[in-house]
Amino acid sequence: MYILAHSKTSIRAVVCLILCSLPLSALAQLRQLQQFSFAQKQPAWTLGDMHGLFGQQALALTQTGDLLIFSSRRTGVWELYRVQGWDTGRPVIDHLQLADYFSSHDQHDLEQTDVKLYISPDGMNVVCVGSAFWLKRVYGKAVGKSRTNSIITVVDLTTFKPVKRAETKELDLLEFQSVKMDKEGRILVGSSVFGDTPQGEFVQLAVPSLDVGQKCIYAMAKRDHTAEQAVAKTPDACRRDLGTVSLEEYLKRAAAIPAAAGFMCKDAKAEYCPQPVRFTPDDRFGLGIRTEGHDDLLGWWVQTRTTAIVFSAKTHLEVGELDLTRTSPYLTLASLNGKDFLVSVEAGSKVTVYEISELNG
Repeated sequence: MYILAHSKTSIRAVVCLILCSLPLSALAQLRQLQQFSFAQKQPAWTLGDMHGLFGQQALALTQTGDLLIFSSRRTGVWELYRVQGWDTGRPVIDHLQLADYFSSHDQHDLEQTDVKLYISPDGMNVVCVGSAFWLKRVYGKAVGKSRTNSIITVVDLTTFKPVKRAETKELDLLEFQSVKMDKEGRILVGSSVFGDTPQGEFVQLAVPSLDVGQKCIYAMAKRDHTAEQAVAKTPDACRRDLGTVSLEEYLKRAAAIPAAAGFMCKDAKAEYCPQPVRFTPDDRFGLGIRTEGHDDLLGWWVQTRTTAIVFSAKTHLEVGELDLTRTSPYLTLASLNGKDFLVSVEAGSKVTVYEISELNG
């Protein structure tokens, strides 16, 4: 069942135009441009949810530059927001409620939750994925096998209404699972099991229909002393799924994490200069995260500071930084109308937009 709330209005948006620059170094070109609220503030954690399992968000930008925000909620009614005109003083907000996701009723043995958003290559649909991972523990030690389920909803961006829903628990997959969108715009539901005979399986779901493809089953065979090779156990099914792409190449693509090297922080003596793993759509700027901390008396790592570092892709130099230690926001990079932005979403309720520019303006 879906509960819909669709309003095309900016009344709820409390817009605050802030023209001053951030308290960065004199050379930094990261300027706070807009700040507004789009919903009621959601605490990162509560007494009933100390680990913040139901305060997560995912961000995505459509091909037309609309900001999408998907937020988990303890009630099981998760929320999708679409913000148009977020770079102006007049944001327009659409709100959609998606019922029957994970809630506080699912919290027994709940180890982890995850929230993701994917835009289809044709820009017509957004795929909202909520995942939950359960593991029984006795005196802190894992007992038995884990359990995973993901709820997938496809939302039509033209009507801003849900058109299809599916759950991965119905796919009869292996213990450890993951959900992502592949390069062809299909939803890839992968699973694996480890041990003496590691094995993997995956199915592809078409978008927007979520029709299920063939199940590709493969084993991990030793290729040499340091590497393993995926060998199809259902070669016909794998071939129908993958076409001309080899199984090994497809799995390599799915596991790849984009990253770049050679970027320099302003502090030449810094022990750790984070390399960007995300870039603006026009590839002009990259974003990395620097964490700082120390070991306590018991040898546990204590994180004391988290900083977002924005780099120029042209010069490989840092152009700005943002302290995330107290706020813990969700971040995304955007390019719109020839300009570049860092967009921050905090507490499931507040958007802050920073304009990025080169050091020379």
